[in-house]
Amino acid sequence: MNLRFSLLVAIIVLSSVAFIGQGNAQVSPKNFEKTVSGGESFSVNFAVFNDRNESLFYSVILPSYDGWVIKSEQPSGILKPGSAREVIVDFVAPRVSTKKDWHFTLVVDFYNSTKLVESASIDVIVHFKVHLFESFYFHIPFPEEWGYWGNFLNALIFWAVIGFVVYVVFAMLKRAVKLTKTKVDDALLSILHTPVVLWIVLYGIYSSVLLFPLPTDFISYVYLIYNVLTILIVTWIMYRIYRDLIIHYAFRFRNKMGRMESAMISALEKVGIVTILGLGGIMILQAFGVDVTVLLASMGVLGIILGFAAQDTMANFFSGIHILLDRSVEVGDYIILENDEKVYKVRDVGLRSTKLYDIFGNTIIYIPNNIIANHKITNLTRPDTKLELRIDVGVSYNSDIKKVRETLLEVAQENPHVLKEGKYTPNVVFREFGDSSLNFTLYIWVDNLVNQWIVMSSIREKIVEKFRERKIEIPYPQVDIHIKR
Repeated sequence: MNLRFSLLVAIIVLSSVAFIGQGNAQVSPKNFEKTVSGGESFSVNFAVFNDRNESLFYSVILPSYDGWVIKSEQPSGILKPGSAREVIVDFVAPRVSTKKDWHFTLVVDFYNSTKLVESASIDVIVHFKVHLFESFYFHIPFPEEWGYWGNFLNALIFWAVIGFVVYVVFAMLKRAVKLTKTKVDDALLSILHTPVVLWIVLYGIYSSVLLFPLPTDFISYVYLIYNVLTILIVTWIMYRIYRDLIIHYAFRFRNKMGRMESAMISALEKVGIVTILGLGGIMILQAFGVDVTVLLASMGVLGIILGFAAQDTMANFFSGIHILLDRSVEVGDYIILENDEKVYKVRDVGLRSTKLYDIFGNTIIYIPNNIIANHKITNLTRPDTKLELRIDVGVSYNSDIKKVRETLLEVAQENPHVLKEGKYTPNVVFREFGDSSLNFTLYIWVDNLVNQWIVMSSIREKIVEKFRERKIEIPYPQVDIHIKR
C-alpha cells in the first residue's frame, strides 16, 4: 500500500469517527481535474471504505465515450467491515477531440447481501489541449452534418496553402541569392526546396487524417508510414548536402590542401555516403520496431564471419583505401600494368575495383584494387605529363654526318608538340657504326604523353622527306662477302 493511499485511508477513518454509530460506505477524493493532449493516458486513484458492521460488495460503473478508453483492473470486490481498498481507473484520450472540456462521472455502488445500501460518485474533469496548429486553421464553416470531414478539409486546406506559400518563398529566395558571390546558398536552397515542401504536404495529410476518430491500430499504421517517409526525406537531404556541398567544395579546394588531406577526400566521399544511407536504414528499422542494438551486435559477429569468408573482397576494399591515401594512382593518370604493354587511363578508383580505359582498344576494364596495390605500375603521368622519346635512324657510310645531325634537329624543331627550351632541347647522338649504316638517335621531349604516337609518326615522315631532298641515303641492310681463291 503506497503512501498516498495510506493518507487517503487515514483521512477517511478520521472523518468517519463522527459517524461511528451510523456506519456508511465512502469514496475519497471525489473530484479530479486533468489536462491532457491527444493520445495521452492518465490514471484516477481513489479509495473505497466500508464503515459498516457488515461486509459490502462494491462495483465501479465506468462511463463510455467514443474515442476514449476507460478501464480498471479492479472495478469490483468485497469490503469487510472497517476495511478500505484503492481503485485505479485508467483513461486514454483520443488522438483528436472536437470538445475542449470533458466531464466524466465514476459511480460506485455498495451492496450488502440483499440490496443496494450506498452510492457515491467521483467527478473527473478533463481539459483537452488544443493542437499546436489548430488555432491557426481557417475554420471554414462547412455544414455541421459533415462532422469530422469538415475538420479534415479545414486542416488539409490550411496545409496546402502553407505548402504553396513555402514553395513560392523558396523560389523567390533562389532568385535573390543569385546576386550573392558565393554559390553555397544557391546549392543549399536547391537541395532543400522540394524535400521541405514535400514534408509539409506529408505532415499536413498526416495531421488531417488524425482528425478522424480512427481505431488505435490504424493510427499506428498511419504514424509508421509518416515516420518512415520523414526519415527518407531527412536522409535524402543529408545525402545531398554531404555530396553536393561538403564533398563538392572539398574537391574544389583540394589543391590548397596537403597531400594527405587531398587524398582523404575521395575516401571520405564514399565512406560518408555509405554511413548516411546506413543510418537512414537503421532509423527505418527502429520505426518498424526492430531492436537495433541486437541487430548491430549480430552484424558485428556476422562481420567477423564474412571477413574470413570474403577475404578477397576485404583485401580489395582496404587496397582501395590505400590507393586513395597513397595517391599512387589518381583519376586521369595514364598507367602501364606489369606484364602488359597497353596504356590505360584511370577513370575511377572505387572501394573494390579501379576502372581503366584502354586508349588503344577503346574499352573499359575493371582491375581489382588488390592487383593495383600489390603489382608494379608504371605511371606515365608522374611527375608530369611530359615524356622523353627516342627515334633511331641509320644513314649510309657516305653521308655527311654534320648534315644528318642538322636535318634531324631541324625536323624536331619544326614539330609543335616537341619542347625546345632548357633541358628539354632536342639532341642528336651518333650512337654506333652499324654493319651497313651509321646509326644516330634523336632524343626529344613531347609536351604531353598523349601526343607521343602522333609526334613519332610525324617526325619519321619528315625525316624520310628531308633525307630524300638532301640526298641522304637510308641504306638497306647489306652484307659484303669476300671469296678467297
